Amino acid sequence: MRADFVFTEVVGGTGAVEMSMDSLPLAGGYADINVCIRNRGFTDMDVIVNRANGSLPGDISVAVKNEAGLEISRGWYKGYPPEP
Repeated sequence: MRADFVFTEVVGGTGAVEMSMDSLPLAGGYADINVCIRNRGFTDMDVIVNRANGSLPGDISVAVKNEAGLEISRGWYKGYPPEP
């Protein structure tokens, strides 16, 4: 199941997923996006970051949409998260 969210107001640090960027992306270029996923529940949560030993992407993607809500770009995370 997929759900789309439109954030109209920024509230710091209270949500389950927090995204940030170190610098603004250039048009047509790549950008690094930092994602923090918080599990505030009492049950373990599995976040699939890759498949096939890192050769296929997992379940995490970031979509860029224009003002009309049309998706103009999507990037899939394929790698290993940093050690805590």
